[in-house]
Amino acid sequence: MLPGEDRAARRVLLVCMAAGATTLLDQAVLNIAVPSMRQSIGATGADIQWIVAGYSLAFGLALVPGGAALAVQRCPRPPPAPGSPRREEVVLRPRHEGTRA
Repeated sequence: MLPGEDRAARRVLLVCMAAGATTLLDQAVLNIAVPSMRQSIGATGADIQWIVAGYSLAFGLALVPGGAALAVQRCPRPPPAPGSPRREEVVLRPRHEGTRA
């Protein structure tokens, strides 16, 4: 591991890459199924476009909450350190000009 690299950042990158690969694989399977779907239900080109778009949207919308639920289940937040402020007590202050985020 190189200096300055974070193990958590590497995990996040791997999870994002896995999600992208899953999406690509899923779309490839859908595109392979399009000709037989078109023939079996008698759909036009516009109908197939709507089916593919709706399926992609539903898959994407299910991917984000599913990943968040899995993260909550598998990686619960550690308890706060003694003496640290509670989440409600943390106040965000505006940045001063000339400082970097």
